Amino acid sequence: MITGRGGLMAHLGQPMHEMWLKESSEGDARAELVLKSMIYNIAKEIGSMSVVLHGKVDAILLTGGISYNDYCINKLKNILLLLLPVYVFPGEDEMEAVGL
Repeated sequence: MITGRGGLMAHLGQPMHEMWLKESSEGDARAELVLKSMIYNIAKEIGSMSVVLHGKVDAILLTGGISYNDYCINKLKNILLLLLPVYVFPGEDEMEAVGL
């Protein structure tokens, strides 16, 4: 389940890279619910990490496969911009995006 069969694949039968556009889930109430739930949980985890770090955070960096999904990124930005600036680094180079 960890590599390739978890996440959206487990819930919807298709990986994130096949859900690039919100339109791909329009009309599908289950897909809409899964995407909204995923966005909610990502935002919740980022917010909780900000608390753990005592607010000593300069910015929020989003990368990985989700960075190609404008629908998800825009929804996350609308929530997260209340906390900090949000930067998106498209690609699968997460370690490079965070300077490692």
